Amino acid sequence: FPSAPALSALQNQPAPQRHSTSSVGAIAEAQSSLANKNAQGAIQILSNYLQTRPQDSAARTLLGQAYASLGQNDRAEEQFRTVLLSAPDDSIALAALGELYEQAGQLEKAEPLLAHAAKASGGVPEIRIEWAVALARLRKYKEAQTALAGISPPNDPDQRLGFHRLKA
Repeated sequence: FPSAPALSALQNQPAPQRHSTSSVGAIAEAQSSLANKNAQGAIQILSNYLQTRPQDSAARTLLGQAYASLGQNDRAEEQFRTVLLSAPDDSIALAALGELYEQAGQLEKAEPLLAHAAKASGGVPEIRIEWAVALARLRKYKEAQTALAGISPPNDPDQRLGFHRLKA
């Protein structure tokens, strides 16, 4: 699987329940910067925005994603943890932090976060797949198969192959 599939799938989804209408412009501009591989631009936009609206969890999560894309994992972790202090069931922040730990090889930290994200998201397939990957890497194959129950294979051929390997 490519890095951070759940995060990538969720990154550009609108989350109106997570921020006010006034924040949509800043968040959209930052998302556009990230989509154009300009993480530094997104960081600048979001850092400025968060100075006046520090409780905006969508902006803070996106800031964490920007830091993670630059490999600034400590800063990314700080942003995700800040979101989770005020919104412990924020599925995007949970998945992002879980994926950050997974990519760092800290599977024991990643797995419970991804499990919580899968539950909090209502079973978003991308998050469940990422959770199953972490479980398989921990050699918890039966649990990985259970995490994938009822999910259709992804359309991308590489992801489809990985999906079927997890289910085997």
